[in-house]
Amino acid sequence: MEDIKLFNPTPNKVYLPFALKKHRKETDKIDEYKDWLLKFKLVQNETQALSLARTGSYHVRIFYPNIKSFQEKDIVDLCNWVCLLDEIIEKKIKKEEVSNVGYFLHKLVAKIKSYTLYNSIYFENIGNDELIHKLINALNDVIERIKLWSEITYVNSIINEIVNFILVAEWESFLDISNPLTILDDYCLMRTTNGGGHFANSIIKCINKVEPNINEKRPGLTQVLINSILLVLVIDNDIYSYNKEYEEKNIRNNIITLVNKKYQNNCIISSLNQVIDLRNQILFCYVNQRDKLMKTENNGIYDYLNSLEQMIPGNLIFGKTCKRYNTSNKIIPDLKSSSNFKDSGNIHLDIKSIQWWWRTN
Repeated sequence: MEDIKLFNPTPNKVYLPFALKKHRKETDKIDEYKDWLLKFKLVQNETQALSLARTGSYHVRIFYPNIKSFQEKDIVDLCNWVCLLDEIIEKKIKKEEVSNVGYFLHKLVAKIKSYTLYNSIYFENIGNDELIHKLINALNDVIERIKLWSEITYVNSIINEIVNFILVAEWESFLDISNPLTILDDYCLMRTTNGGGHFANSIIKCINKVEPNINEKRPGLTQVLINSILLVLVIDNDIYSYNKEYEEKNIRNNIITLVNKKYQNNCIISSLNQVIDLRNQILFCYVNQRDKLMKTENNGIYDYLNSLEQMIPGNLIFGKTCKRYNTSNKIIPDLKSSSNFKDSGNIHLDIKSIQWWWRTN
C-alpha cells in the first residue's frame, strides 16, 4: 500500500443543521435477532451472530427513530441481511475471478427480481449453490413478514433497491479485481443513483408509509432534495469507514482516496477536508432548496424529508460510536460538527456528474 503522509491541516467541521431525534432504547430482542441469523445459517458461530445482532439493532434504532416496535425485528433482520451480503461480496472480490463474482451476483439478482414478478422469490434452478440458497431463503422469510404490515408498493421498492445495491457492488467488484482507477465523477454518478443510501430511503418509505409527492411545477427539485441527502449519507459513510477500510487494505473506492488521486494531494487530511467541503455544500444546498419549497408548497413532503434528514445525524453518531468502525488506526480522526455552514467558495464544478446540484440555486 502506498505511503500516506499524515500532517497538517486541522480537519474541517462537518455541517450538521439537524438535531438528532430521541430514538428507541436498546431492545430486549437481541437474542431473537441472533437466533434468526443462526437459524438460516448466515453466520459461522454464535459470537458473530451476537455481534451483528447488536450492531443491526443499534443501526436501526438510531437511523429510523420513527420505527414502531412491531416493525423493528423485521427491519433489523433485513438490514443485517444486507450487511452480511456486503461482507460476502467483499470476501469474494478478494478470493475469486471477476467472472465468478459477476456470475454469483447475477444469479442472486435474478432470484431476487423474481419477487416483483411473482410476489415470492423464485427458488427453482438455484442448483447446488448453497450460499445463494441460504441468502434467498432468509430474505424470503423477512420479506414475507414485512408484507404482513406493509403495502406491496413499499415492499417492491425495498426489493428494487436491494437489486440496485447488488449491481453497484458488482461495479465496484469489477474495479477492484480488474484494477482500473476509479474516477471521482463516476463515483458521484453511481452514488447518486444507487447504493446503500437508496436502500435506506426505501426503509424510510416502508416504515412511515410515505411516498414523496413530486412537485408538479418543479419535479426536478424534489429529486434534488432526495438525492442530496442520500449522497451526503454515503459520503459520510465513506468518511467514518475509512479507518476500517485502510486497515483491511480496501480503500480503492472510498471517496477520500478518489479525491486524493484526482487532486494529487500529499496529505490525506487535505483530501478529507475537500470531501467534507463537498458534502457540506451539498447539504447547505439542500437546506436552502427545502426552505424555498416549504414556503411555496403544502404537499405533505415535509414529513418525508424530515425522516430522511434524521439519517444524517444518526449516521454520524453511528459511525463514531459503533464498534464495527472502531480501529486502532486513527488516520481519519474523530470529527467535530457545527450547525453553521462555512462557505469555502469552491463549488466543485469540475465534478461533472453533479453539476446540476449548483444549477438549482
